[in-house]
Amino acid sequence: MDLLSLAYFIEVAKDLHITRTAERLFISQQTLSNRIMKLEEYYGVKLLERKPSLSLTYAGELVLAFAKETVQKNQNLMDMLSDISREERGVIRFGCSRLRMDSSLPEILPKFEQEFPNVDIDLHIANSETCEQMILSGDYDIGLVTKADDVLIEKQLLISDRVYVCMRRSLLKQYCGEDCDRLIEQTKNGVDPLVFKDLPLCILDNHLGSRIMKHYQESGVEPHEFISCTYINLGLLISLKGAAACFATHSSLLQMRSENIPNDYLVFPIKTGRELISQQIYLIYLKDRYLNRYMRRYIELLKDYYHEVELSPVEKVLSTDED
Repeated sequence: MDLLSLAYFIEVAKDLHITRTAERLFISQQTLSNRIMKLEEYYGVKLLERKPSLSLTYAGELVLAFAKETVQKNQNLMDMLSDISREERGVIRFGCSRLRMDSSLPEILPKFEQEFPNVDIDLHIANSETCEQMILSGDYDIGLVTKADDVLIEKQLLISDRVYVCMRRSLLKQYCGEDCDRLIEQTKNGVDPLVFKDLPLCILDNHLGSRIMKHYQESGVEPHEFISCTYINLGLLISLKGAAACFATHSSLLQMRSENIPNDYLVFPIKTGRELISQQIYLIYLKDRYLNRYMRRYIELLKDYYHEVELSPVEKVLSTDED
């Protein structure tokens, strides 16, 4: 029994398909099969049922749990020794959504690269559910998510990202007519999204969008859907053209370039009842994962970035002057 064989067994358990796993690991099927057979010989049990399709035996499930724990402990040991030797070489496997990757990494990577030139960042675009599963399986080291519920996950709140409804004043006037100015005055400190139900809306097909749609459904209101999309920035681009209103977070608005924003662009924080809506963003990693110096520094840079975002006013990039 050796660590490499255990690591290969973990990978086989993910696919339950020798050919696919071998191709993914860039090794031959024979090499992979030999490694699994050596484990079976070492433990004296059958780990895999080969027919009718590949599956774990009960013994295989026990060995898989042991393998995951052993490989993780070995990684922790290597990270500890890296701190002791000050080699600071390695890889951080980092997962998050495209939006959070586009916003945070251009800010933190230059600083990190300067301090740790021999550490690579292995980037993976993933939604919150996938990211949590990949952290649990050991495929990612660190992730950014909007929710994570597993007891094995360490979760730290980075930001309560305020949510806004955004539109051109010309669009609002088109649908609200003489009430346009009154609505702007009444809703500038927060607005229920139900107010804009008749406007064409870019509906978010993600966790945040589900929260907003639930509010519409509970109120018995069917919003006027212009388009459904998973990417906030697409909705922002459409709203800038005046074709529809969109929902956006504080951090996504701060990514926009002020010179590209029309003077009649309106941004209102949204609320349900008296509560302003925010989207929580958490940093996650395994609770028993040892964080070496360069991982701790990467996390520190992420925290610093989101702290600055939370303190930055939207007015930094937006102009809401009327034409």
